[in-house]
Order: sequence, then structure tokens, then C-alpha cells
Amino acid sequence: MQFYNRITDQTVSPLPWQERLKPGDYYVIENHSIDEVRVYGQILDTRKNCESGFFNVRAYSAKYPGGEVGFMCIMEVTHIISRDEFEAARREGWT
Repeated sequence: MQFYNRITDQTVSPLPWQERLKPGDYYVIENHSIDEVRVYGQILDTRKNCESGFFNVRAYSAKYPGGEVGFMCIMEVTHIISRDEFEAARREGWT
């Protein structure tokens, strides 16, 4: 499985652990940008009518504490977390 990154103009491959992501998994996306927003989420199901490696998710952050439903590519996930870690992040306001 490979993905084309339009920003870097490169084709990239996911790491083996990213390829094993599945519905029910909890994850974190750490954005290393100016605003340093950390996104916590849970994979809901496989994205229909889309290429492999995309999932429907519910994601939360300090900016969107109520959560949002959307989709994401497995390449965005920086690491998986347990349900306990997810719930601890919720109690801490998604920081």
C-alpha cells in the first residue's frame, strides 16, 4: 500500500503497525506545527468507496472537545493508544 503526498511530491508507504490499524482502535495524531494540536480518536469503520488505508473516525482535540466524525488516512496516525489512555486524555481536556 502506498500513498502520494502532494505536499512533498513523494510516494510514501505506511509502517507495518499503521497497516494493522482496524475499527475499534484508539489513536493519536501529533501535529508538529505552530499550534501543536494533538488529536485523539477512535476508528469507527472502513471508509466505503475509497482506497484501502482510509477509515471513518471520531476525533477529539482541545479545539474540538465534543468530537467530530470524519475520515483519516492511516499515514496521519503517529501512534496507537489504549482505551485507558484515551479516557485519561478526555479527562485532561484532550491536551
